[in-house]
Amino acid sequence: MMDDFESGAMVRLKSGGPIMTVHSATPHSGDAFTASWSDVTCIWFDKNDDLQQSTFKSNELEKVE
Repeated sequence: MMDDFESGAMVRLKSGGPIMTVHSATPHSGDAFTASWSDVTCIWFDKNDDLQQSTFKSNELEKVE
């Protein structure tokens, strides 16, 4: 099941880590053998206040309220 991560949403890796902001999401359709997912590009500031950016699979992320 693909989560709908919209630009500006607050997320975190399911395994923990900093709160990140979704910059963009690119959906991919699955087939009978693979789940649907998105590439979600996130931005955040590290402990030195440097802007970071990385792309994650949507099934690795959870929304933060």
